[in-house]
Amino acid sequence: MKKIILDFFRGILIGLAIVIPGFSAGGMSVVLNIYERFINAFSNLIQKPLQTLKDMWALFIGMAIGVVASIKALVWLLTFAPIPAALFFVGLVIGSLPKIYRHAHQKPLRIKDVVVFVFGMAVVITLPFIRTDAVTNYHFDFSMALIIFFLTMLASTANVVPGVSGSMILLAIGYYEIIWVKVVGNFFDALLAFDFPLIFSSLVPVLPFALGVIIGMVLFSKLIAWLLKKTSQAFYFTILGLLCASPFAIIFSVYQEYQEAFVKSGLISWLIGIVLMIIAAYIVITLQKYEKEEQSDETLSAHD
Repeated sequence: MKKIILDFFRGILIGLAIVIPGFSAGGMSVVLNIYERFINAFSNLIQKPLQTLKDMWALFIGMAIGVVASIKALVWLLTFAPIPAALFFVGLVIGSLPKIYRHAHQKPLRIKDVVVFVFGMAVVITLPFIRTDAVTNYHFDFSMALIIFFLTMLASTANVVPGVSGSMILLAIGYYEIIWVKVVGNFFDALLAFDFPLIFSSLVPVLPFALGVIIGMVLFSKLIAWLLKKTSQAFYFTILGLLCASPFAIIFSVYQEYQEAFVKSGLISWLIGIVLMIIAAYIVITLQKYEKEEQSDETLSAHD
């Protein structure tokens, strides 16, 4: 029961990270100490769908709720309190760094570990600066369905990588609002309003979106699962580089998207944000300790 409740709330946080530019579903799953499980779930989704759903259903439901919440409530929160919200997420990342470092530094440091660490940082720092004007003309037809499918597949692939934001990529190429607001947001609005004619009409654009998500995450998860087996130290140093640069990407992305509210924020907002950042880091470290104790208890039970 504890695992189901934890998975549900972990899923909500991952769902939030999927939608917000600068945040990463893969990064959030690292923060929550379930990255390998998250990757293996999507990697095995096609071959073992029933087993995967049995193990991960609470996480998937939480992710769906997190996506809806971030489209609605969290966007509102970032509009009115961007600094505290951004620093809270920065705290989540900071709290996860010691554990990732321990994973990465199990053997002596090699040149390639340093190279992939720097490469990971460079990718995350560069992404927020790549932006084009938003595409505002939305009319759903076959060509738009293809665009939605391929862009969603690209964003989902990026979301599997800790520290790389799929939504940041959508924002950079100008399709963030179309995909998250006009496609996904409109569908959930119809669903929450129980407007069945609108549900069916808005379901059509959601289909290429859903297909892109599944294909992108399943295919790339297989690659990540392979990398974890073959070259885990270099892979974890890449993750460490991605996450070390994430605080910059989060704050800069929030500044770009909510610039007016960001500029108007005073000293109080920064102080509240710093307190929330410390609390968030403490929460992550505590959760990791709890997870370690829970795993130890399960191991002891298995031997009894």
